[in-house]
Amino acid sequence: MAQASHAQETQQMRVGFGQSRPPFIFDDHEQGIEIELINAIAKEMGYDVIPSFLPNARGYNSLKNHNLDLYTIATQNLASEFHLSDTYMLFENVLISKANNPDNISQFSDIRGKRLAAFQGAHFLVKEINDIKDSLSLYIETSQQSRQIQLLYKDRVDYLFSERKIFEFNLKRAVAKGEIMPLELAYKIHHIVPKTLYSAAFNDPLLRDKFNVALRALVKNGRYKQIIRKYDIGFKRPMHTPAE
Repeated sequence: MAQASHAQETQQMRVGFGQSRPPFIFDDHEQGIEIELINAIAKEMGYDVIPSFLPNARGYNSLKNHNLDLYTIATQNLASEFHLSDTYMLFENVLISKANNPDNISQFSDIRGKRLAAFQGAHFLVKEINDIKDSLSLYIETSQQSRQIQLLYKDRVDYLFSERKIFEFNLKRAVAKGEIMPLELAYKIHHIVPKTLYSAAFNDPLLRDKFNVALRALVKNGRYKQIIRKYDIGFKRPMHTPAE
């Protein structure tokens, strides 16, 4: 009887995740920093997660149309459209070029007229990209971030805008598959934006408030740090050339 009562009390929460972006979301849709954090927070809230994995643009539209209860990736640029949680995840978004690119970039305006590839929805999340994209000779957003590696190393774009760990994971995977030769690995990192603080986006402010309470509980009991450390792979940067 106790088990039946508990099952009745457990509520469901429709959660929209982005598409595969290891080490945050792995291809199996069961592992990754983002997945484990959201699952742990939902459990603390007393909810079961009903996941959907969507390109960012579709995810925002699904949330806006009330087909989701929350979408896991949002910045303050979306604060006028949704109720945002406290920050629960940090991305180190950087501009990346091949090492033989002579340019040292300090701001987005430095790449006017160049070719840029970014993750899908980047122009929604990063104001500077939205401001600059029409002055680029080519601007591409990819839902599968592994494709960015081919775009850069086959000289189809001059720069990538990507989360650093995601780029380095995908680069190592491309080398392991023989898609990139080890001698071609050298790249430069250009730090042009602060680290991105991500919130979860909600339509319901009360559900957002429950999320925040659960997040604080996970931080206090050490579970949050435990999940982050599990995925702190400590990538060795293959042939990384400082841009400075």
